[in-house]
Amino acid sequence: MTAVRWDAARRAGRVTALLLAALALHSLELRAQSRVAFAELELAGPATELRVDAGRPGFAHVAARLGPGESARVLVPVPVEPGLEPTPPVLVFATGTARFLGWRAREARFAGLPAALRARPAPLSGAPRVRAPAAVLLALAAAGALGLWRMRAPRTAAVLALCAAAGAFLLARGALSRAAAPIEVLDGVSGSSDWQRQRAALGELVLPARGATFDLVTDPPRARVEIEAPLDPASPARARARGASLVAIWAEPWPGAGLEREANELLPLAAAWLRADGAWTFHGPWDVGAPLGPARSGPPPPGWLVSGLPQGVTLVVGEVAGAARSWVRCTWP
Repeated sequence: MTAVRWDAARRAGRVTALLLAALALHSLELRAQSRVAFAELELAGPATELRVDAGRPGFAHVAARLGPGESARVLVPVPVEPGLEPTPPVLVFATGTARFLGWRAREARFAGLPAALRARPAPLSGAPRVRAPAAVLLALAAAGALGLWRMRAPRTAAVLALCAAAGAFLLARGALSRAAAPIEVLDGVSGSSDWQRQRAALGELVLPARGATFDLVTDPPRARVEIEAPLDPASPARARARGASLVAIWAEPWPGAGLEREANELLPLAAAWLRADGAWTFHGPWDVGAPLGPARSGPPPPGWLVSGLPQGVTLVVGEVAGAARSWVRCTWP
């Protein structure tokens, strides 16, 4: 009887393990699927504000400025559920009228990106680790010392504490905003003129373009997304998802031989690393028009930048000079 129960427990354990593995695989598949579809809308004025409501996935807000008799046909990125076919959204206009014409497919350049590029890991997978700056710690220590010194004068102590707390808050907010700034990675394969750019941020992200040219991935994959899409081309569209990371992915044309060992024809790099024969070597700055310099002593490449890259091929990665938090990765044959 004990043996029968043991066999049943083992079978239940195997079934549970298979279910957990299937759930993990499904989660990874969802994480790689885009959260936006592109709705083609026809607007007629006078019009001011339009809400394109997709239900649980979120909504897009369009700031329209159309006068009487004016009309416009526009593409609006609308949040959708990952892995599901999008359904027609609900259009809510403060004034004016709007008509949903259908969903627009991605442009050919984006759809034709090499599979090797689409498989590149995203540059951001979670919340950054932010440490309190020394200035914040000093401000808090000073506030505590002054408070103890002025314990017999509660009003004075309270004023000093409030001033110190306000200063510490401003310093900490600046550190957090710097840590949460967007990261961009340009990925390429030597010999191909189709490169892929990824832009990642936490909570809010500037979207790259107006047309059906990009994907948007979130982590968690079903985070509720809000998109601001003003009609004014001078104002960029933005995506927001509270507590989630957002990654926009799109194609860019660059020279197929833009980053070769003999010459850098792509972008000036403040630091470059090469992986040949399985080991990373540091090569220092790499200017446009110059060949890759010899290996020298230096720091290793950032772990998040090289984690998950393909094995058995030569790779070069670098930090773009003059562009904050901007990086490049290229595979060589």
